[in-house]
Amino acid sequence: MDEPDSDDVLQRAHDEDARLRGVVAHTWPSPVVHVGALSLTFDSGVVVLIAEADASLTISDPAGWQPDPGLVPISLDVKEPWNLALGKPLLWTWSMTNQFGYRDGLQLEFAEDVTDTSVVIQLIVMASTIMQRWVDEEFEPFTAPD
Repeated sequence: MDEPDSDDVLQRAHDEDARLRGVVAHTWPSPVVHVGALSLTFDSGVVVLIAEADASLTISDPAGWQPDPGLVPISLDVKEPWNLALGKPLLWTWSMTNQFGYRDGLQLEFAEDVTDTSVVIQLIVMASTIMQRWVDEEFEPFTAPD
């Protein structure tokens, strides 16, 4: 039997207009937090984003992921920008592919619809760690020069 495409779990969250209900970072304990995976809980289920050793990003469901016993879960529900995305559906997703041809990032946009103020979060894998960027500026279209 063919295994489902790992992107299906993220696609399902989008297609079902599922709202984000919780975010957990699975971290390596050290003086500096290194995020090895993120679990995003939606109404439709859980999506796990995993930083691989080759600096790629894998999308999985919880059944397809065996967390390293050394990872420590930390809730991000009260941290910006995740707290601003909670309760909102996943409106858009973008997959980022680097110059070597593998996915090493995602951009997620949470909003009710295109007219709603959105929360845009970029997740990039660097050195087997998921790095987060909050894209907090409003989009402005280019204007024609005078």
